[in-house]
Amino acid sequence: SSGINAEYGEDLDCKNEHIKHFPHIFTKVIENDQFQFSIFYIKKGYQLPLHDHPDMHGIMKVLFGQIRIHSYTATTIDSDKKRSSNEKYTVVCERSDDCVVVSDNKPICLTPYMNNIHEVIADTDAAFFDCLVPPYKEKCNFYRYKGVRDREKNLYELICVGSEPEISYYTVARAYSGKKFVHQS
Repeated sequence: SSGINAEYGEDLDCKNEHIKHFPHIFTKVIENDQFQFSIFYIKKGYQLPLHDHPDMHGIMKVLFGQIRIHSYTATTIDSDKKRSSNEKYTVVCERSDDCVVVSDNKPICLTPYMNNIHEVIADTDAAFFDCLVPPYKEKCNFYRYKGVRDREKNLYELICVGSEPEISYYTVARAYSGKKFVHQS
């Protein structure tokens, strides 16, 4: 068995072979002014760096493989720094329990206020379907781990580094080739 969740993967033309040559592949399935559906492929041992989705809700459904998600919920942002600021700033966050997800698991959800800062690590070659509501209106922010603020309260400090990650990261676009979606108003 390929490990692909047949209920979703076949309709989306999601195949393990798509990830042979690049560590990160992004496929936009459909986007309008209300939502964005996409597929992310991640090669084993690679990750989507620590990032957020400003003012967005998200649902992730693993299509094949196994991923680990480290997620954080922001509790405070230091000294009046705004998301649009070009300056780096510290965000105090509560870390959620790490989550290991495979295709048989239920979808994972994030909200603008809960688990919105996260990184995705591929334990095996993997792909997941991603639904964002609303779609991007601004770029996501990337973060770097700073340290533990309060171990008893599970609080950590992350540094927002802006709209470009500090680690080497790139994504290759792949055209969508699955079933077509019909958008109804």
